[in-house]
Amino acid sequence: MPRCLFRTLTGCDCPACGAQRAVSALLHGEPAAAFWHNPYLALLTPYLAVLLGSYFGNSRTALRTRHLATHPITILCIGSAMVGWWIVRNTQLWAEIRAAHGFGE
Repeated sequence: MPRCLFRTLTGCDCPACGAQRAVSALLHGEPAAAFWHNPYLALLTPYLAVLLGSYFGNSRTALRTRHLATHPITILCIGSAMVGWWIVRNTQLWAEIRAAHGFGE
């Protein structure tokens, strides 16, 4: 697979770095490893599942769920969490937390 262009150019991880390893770990039945490869992806998955499910339903509940999931405040919160994750994952603190749990690079 191609390397992350952002990481190649800057040396820093992007919010999605580790997603392939996380999916691979999930497919191998290792949810803890998946979490430590990319916690943001693990926390975003339920939101994406609800959003996807709301597009397949036509009931009032599905329409309300879709409206809530795509509301500008919801998108702002998810985007803010992504930016926060992007910053935290490139700090020494995150490297130390991962290493303490046996997932150091």
